[in-house]
Amino acid sequence: MPKKIKKIVVIGGGIGSSVVLSGLKKFPLDLNVILTMFDSGGSSGKLRKELGVMPGGDVRQCLVALANKSNLTKFLHYRFEKGTLKGHSLGNLLIAGIEKMAGNLETAIDIIGKILNIEGKIIPVVLENSEIKALLNNKKLITGEENIINCQYLSKVGIKKLFLEPQVKANPKAILAI
Repeated sequence: MPKKIKKIVVIGGGIGSSVVLSGLKKFPLDLNVILTMFDSGGSSGKLRKELGVMPGGDVRQCLVALANKSNLTKFLHYRFEKGTLKGHSLGNLLIAGIEKMAGNLETAIDIIGKILNIEGKIIPVVLENSEIKALLNNKKLITGEENIINCQYLSKVGIKKLFLEPQVKANPKAILAI
């Protein structure tokens, strides 16, 4: 009787998930990652605002982590240092461009995933843009992942409620993966 391949689902953002995926891809697993889609900072945040695309930075990190064609991954991490593209990574621009052409992020992930011959599946937790918001105990409202993370008095005041605006439904593929 053949040995059953274990299914692993990693849930999180780009940095932590990519580190875990880099280690797990070496094993014979049915590997899935469900990524948060609420990044509001840096290149991802700018591309979300300017182009109306889903945030691609965490996707890029996981594509690189799962890639079997590592000679291409260095290009995805290349970050422009000057001009209007300063701060943007080539990978984020590629993901945004393919998303615009294909009409959705899932197709962009599939296309780039095939080029990189990735081990596993990258699943956005939602398929529509939404902002994470934090209502603090002092009644102050903070909008955006970057602002919540960088709030200097958050630990002193505490969060009363975290929510998404607009409210969006979970990606059915994410629910199925779990």
